Amino acid sequence: MILENPSFDEAFARATEHHVRGVAVYVVHPEDLKTLKRAFGRPIDLRDLEEL
Repeated sequence: MILENPSFDEAFARATEHHVRGVAVYVVHPEDLKTLKRAFGRPIDLRDLEEL
């Protein structure tokens, strides 16, 4: 379930963990990424949303 306005902790809890050369890399769910970018509202984030 994706929340309308997830907190960082909620989004992080749904992230998937991958290991790259022994380093844990967390990938946020695409819908959480979109929501977080909208919330930040910086010009670069709004441009990113157009591409997503």
